[in-house]
Amino acid sequence: LLAWSFKRIVVDMSKEFNPRNVSPFLQALRNFLAGRKHVPERSALRYAPLVSKRDQPPPVFPPGETHQIANNPYCKRDGRREVTLPEVIVENTSQRLLKAGNEGNVKATAPQPKFPGKPYMWD
Repeated sequence: LLAWSFKRIVVDMSKEFNPRNVSPFLQALRNFLAGRKHVPERSALRYAPLVSKRDQPPPVFPPGETHQIANNPYCKRDGRREVTLPEVIVENTSQRLLKAGNEGNVKATAPQPKFPGKPYMWD
């Protein structure tokens, strides 16, 4: 039974941070075989100084009537609350619900089936 103790590592940000890397010979070989220079900041490894803090400070709102997060006039002007259901203009029947300006009586015909194009005759 092994007991491991994990300590939180604190890095002094005033010093220049150099991430771990391989020897200079292996760096040159890796750069040659990859055809580009390896940038450790863009690697899959995550080093503490390169990662943002998890605890973000609370937002600072300017004073006024919108300084509160909810129940302010800005929430009442939200465009999502102005959306209504769509109006029915034409139904799939022979009756037209919306008439044009100078159309008085329009003869309605039965709806015809719609085809994607002219059929190809094999024979």
